[in-house]
Amino acid sequence: MYYDIVKSGERIKELRKVAGITRQSLAEKAGISVDALRKIEQGINGAKIDTLVAIAEIFHVSLDYLICGNSRETGIERIVAGLSETEMQFIRSMILSAVENMVLLRK
Repeated sequence: MYYDIVKSGERIKELRKVAGITRQSLAEKAGISVDALRKIEQGINGAKIDTLVAIAEIFHVSLDYLICGNSRETGIERIVAGLSETEMQFIRSMILSAVENMVLLRK
């Protein structure tokens, strides 16, 4: 396996489109210019590791998926992929509440 910048760029572009995020918005969130993101998505340039980490966090996918195309999501990440930050906060609150109530079941 190796870092195929063309395929990696295609995966990033697909994630962005599925999430309904503009190139401008993703570039801002990842801390890069729109032109840099365009070149990454088109496979002209590879992304720096810090950019890949930021994009992986934004889309809740693994670096392994972005770089090699292996296993896009695992476990809970597959369920929550594409949710907004507000929806993610709601899910986190529900999980924390459920974990706190587990104590009652153990007694």
